Amino acid sequence: MQFRGHSTQLSPGVMTARAVAPSGGLVSRIDGEGVHGVFELVEGDEALLERRLTFLDHTTFEEVGTISFGAGNAIRYRNVGHGFFCPSPQSGLRHGTATWAVETGAGVFAGASGRIVSNFLVADSGELTDHQIGVFFLDNPGGRQNV
Repeated sequence: MQFRGHSTQLSPGVMTARAVAPSGGLVSRIDGEGVHGVFELVEGDEALLERRLTFLDHTTFEEVGTISFGAGNAIRYRNVGHGFFCPSPQSGLRHGTATWAVETGAGVFAGASGRIVSNFLVADSGELTDHQIGVFFLDNPGGRQNV
């Protein structure tokens, strides 16, 4: 998923963010000139990301948040270990990474477990772009199902 939105510094050491992701996915093409990626939209709804980062120092943070998929379907997550946030090689951007564990779910995600990896950029203006990939295990009447 590709979330875009805005981050806000609440207080020293605490940042929140809110972002939306349309239905779609990253498509990669490999050829003699390298690797090319483009985000392709598909018909569907949006997901909403709401997160809170608490910094332990200038580059290390802990995080909690939710991703809502509409119609009462949502997950709540917490980071595994610590996330990292540092300047990027491009001026005006900071680069962050984190691994999350699904703590609870609602709707189709009730009883879900799994992990999500977040690789994100925050501009000096607060603009946020977050690329995520995850593997969920869902409860269903026929047993567990992975997504």
